[in-house]
Amino acid sequence: MLLLRLSDEEDDDERGIRVKGNLNEFTNEMLQQMFERFGEVEKCVVMEDKIKRGRKGFGFVYFKNKEDVEKCLQQGKTIQIENGMVLSLEKSSRNKSLAIGPIAIGASEEDMFDLIRGYGDVVDIECPEEGDSRTLFVEFKRRKDADQAKNSLHKKVYRGAELHVVWADSEILSNSLHINYDSRQANELGKEQFNEQLIKERFELIGGNPVKRVELQITDYGLYRGNGLVFFSNTFGGEKTAEKVYEYSCKHDIIINSIKLNVKRKEDRSQRLHALTSITIV
Repeated sequence: MLLLRLSDEEDDDERGIRVKGNLNEFTNEMLQQMFERFGEVEKCVVMEDKIKRGRKGFGFVYFKNKEDVEKCLQQGKTIQIENGMVLSLEKSSRNKSLAIGPIAIGASEEDMFDLIRGYGDVVDIECPEEGDSRTLFVEFKRRKDADQAKNSLHKKVYRGAELHVVWADSEILSNSLHINYDSRQANELGKEQFNEQLIKERFELIGGNPVKRVELQITDYGLYRGNGLVFFSNTFGGEKTAEKVYEYSCKHDIIINSIKLNVKRKEDRSQRLHALTSITIV
């Protein structure tokens, strides 16, 4: 299903880079100084874990012009810092998908369109039935539109029930897969013959749907650790695609240039509606 409102407004992700690695000693200002050689930097954010009171190991750099993103990535997918350590780089792709529930079974598609109409361009809508109610999954085109919808709809009373709105991600979806492989073999083979793009293409071929991103864990010095995650779309469809790929892996070997990938599923998320009503929004 598709609901679309045309707009030329640019999304922050088009001007952003996701930086991953050991950022424990980095401030926003230090990150900005590092990337200014590629173009004018509008803002930088080193993400913090409010629960563990530390850094999450990734951050975002936003350029004033989206052309500078390509300029930065053309120099490679890593950037070297002190003592030979490296940071990994990729295009920014912040979550733009919401899970909204509970939605009464009696609500029509038009009712659900009306609920989210006016918040911005919508890429996809799904509303699978779960017992006596539904969870509405909505993917927006722009992050700021998703933010606005999340803040406006959370705790709104809809058809007699209070809505709970959370980001649709691996916290409530089984839309990602763990992968393990021989790190020694991968490092010997090199990043030209074993990389995230090759894994992405293989899993898309198996699943028949897009892979949102692949994250291979690396050491501070840019070597493969032997594990990673494959993320599908933050929707119910993404969850079903992950299930399809996992079932395929149970019957067939998945091999990338002689390196076998061992695939594992995350824990079951069948209690999604319970999660929606028990998660505290901060």
